[in-house]
Amino acid sequence: MDRSRTGNEAIAYHRDMRFVRRALLTIIVVVIVVLGAGWFIAGRQPGPSITIISPAKFVGRAAPMAVTIDSPTAIAAASAKPRTN
Repeated sequence: MDRSRTGNEAIAYHRDMRFVRRALLTIIVVVIVVLGAGWFIAGRQPGPSITIISPAKFVGRAAPMAVTIDSPTAIAAASAKPRTN
């Protein structure tokens, strides 16, 4: 089976592949720009303010811990992991 193309078919094939490469490159560049802009904008947002209400000095097994978190944007979830030392 001969897979060679004639002159016009080869030119059309290369023109189509050039379009596909440019379209793919354009999509990749647009995605990178959008992700970079989102990362930049997210880094400029103010962080949440965390206030420890109780205990004043030490946290132990019997001491309850009360914390408030205020944020200008919605917070989906929060967790705390007290560590020793």
